[in-house]
Amino acid sequence: MLAREGRIDDAFRRGLRWLREAQEPGGSWFGRWGVNHVYGTSAALLALEAAGAGGDDLGVRRAVRWLEEHQNADGGWGEDPRSYDDAGWIGRGPSTASQTAWALLALDAAGDQRGGPQEPAPLP
Repeated sequence: MLAREGRIDDAFRRGLRWLREAQEPGGSWFGRWGVNHVYGTSAALLALEAAGAGGDDLGVRRAVRWLEEHQNADGGWGEDPRSYDDAGWIGRGPSTASQTAWALLALDAAGDQRGGPQEPAPLP
């Protein structure tokens, strides 16, 4: 919010430092209100984009790689609430509309164009 308001001050710098330090070793961020790492990673990438981090930023690249590694075979993303207590569930679960939307927003913020306009499939 501070970046979008143009307030590049000590509070902004402290917040950005905290965000970078909170990135998990695998590249995701722990979520607070949504389930869980897909949501947290989306929120973090949107914040980093607002702060001016581009797609070549190391933290952004690590997060994109994490999202790519956790994409389901059906093309979507999902995460089970058990991921709050059991690390084995982080980034795992059946695809849902909300999880997929969060992942696509994150990838868009990171500059990934996979969700961009595409030519419609020809009619049979």
